[in-house]
Amino acid sequence: MTLLHRASEKRSLPLMESLGVDTVRERLDEVERLIAGKKVPGPGFFVSFIRSPDDYRLPPARQQVAVRTQVAAPPRLLEAESDPDQAARERFASLSAIERAQETVRSLRVVYGNRLDAGEYRKLGDVLEVEALDASLLRAEAARALTMGTCDNQVALLRVQLATFS
Repeated sequence: MTLLHRASEKRSLPLMESLGVDTVRERLDEVERLIAGKKVPGPGFFVSFIRSPDDYRLPPARQQVAVRTQVAAPPRLLEAESDPDQAARERFASLSAIERAQETVRSLRVVYGNRLDAGEYRKLGDVLEVEALDASLLRAEAARALTMGTCDNQVALLRVQLATFS
């Protein structure tokens, strides 16, 4: 057990050295029971739980209530797991129009590859810089096209949109 649920060695080894491997294993088992059947949180949650498990445990009086009412998780579990997509959206929204355009073109190059040529990507960047097209929407459409296998169709639609700009 060199890494705790994808946590880096830099974070996991000191925990195992200071608390002992057996204690870390017990706390990992406890947190795995706590999150059983739920979305697996990121590695930071596991490290935080191992450091301070009482922060995530219900008080003894509430444990019986939680069992009877089928409480999914202690309140802190939900706080500890931040939405990475929300953080990315907020970071993207804080960029300038030029930075959003550059990042969007980079993202679309990854998704669409050589389906668009260099001139089309350049034109797309220009259109995005003046915010004539919605960068967030284009990124979402590209992600959807990638997961649905409809990149060729989405590129065709994008070409039609680009053709409307001179």
